[in-house]
Amino acid sequence: MSRWAPLAALLMALGLSACASLGDMVAPGSAAAPLSPEAAASAAQAAARRPQLEIEADSALKPVLLRSLDLARAVASPDADTINELEWARLIAVAPEQAQQALQTEGLFEAQVRVERASESPLRLKLIVTPGEPVRVGRLTLEVQGELADLAEAGDATAQALKAKLQAQWPLKPGVPLRMSDWADAKNAVLALLRAQGYASASWAGTGAQIDPAQRESRLFLVADSGPLYRAGGIDVEGLFSISSTAFRPWPICRRAAH
Repeated sequence: MSRWAPLAALLMALGLSACASLGDMVAPGSAAAPLSPEAAASAAQAAARRPQLEIEADSALKPVLLRSLDLARAVASPDADTINELEWARLIAVAPEQAQQALQTEGLFEAQVRVERASESPLRLKLIVTPGEPVRVGRLTLEVQGELADLAEAGDATAQALKAKLQAQWPLKPGVPLRMSDWADAKNAVLALLRAQGYASASWAGTGAQIDPAQRESRLFLVADSGPLYRAGGIDVEGLFSISSTAFRPWPICRRAAH
């Protein structure tokens, strides 16, 4: 089996985060009217008895962890104090794998994760993340097909400049850490640029990313289909009685260019 693993498989994983405590502790809070001293004391005692989870990892990873971990959601649940020991054991057991899968979407394929019990009653848990080195962009192939490619090959200076601009403005250069959110944003930016330059139906003919975790390197392959170039066309005006149609002639209307 090839050592190259398709990054597309990671798209099913959720995002990950770390060095932070949930609250920095995870526990549900609520906004309510001021409580009496007795009620406030009772609420504080109840909160102290609730399970808590502390996350020890880089703060930039914390939001991804909170979205990804069943354990974090369970601790934050209003029913957390009713969860039995068997279910807590299951949640603790699957947390490291869930965290590692989520961290891969941040380019962290070597992350080590463990959960420690700081106390049993009340339950106090600590999730500890050692992220390791990120996978970085190694080689990039960005090609264009469609009318833009045809015009550029025919020597059209505008088309050639646009092709060069697509390459120059691609943000994921070799050496940059590969994160799924950045990968998606970069692809959207290419299509946005093409559409803004008159290729309104631009789309991706194909994209892919391959990961070599051992080398901490990724290969990116992209082929953009520009589609046709849309140009301003004529205007047909009907149904006017008191306004001359010449008032509308300056308005630019775009249509597909004739070939």
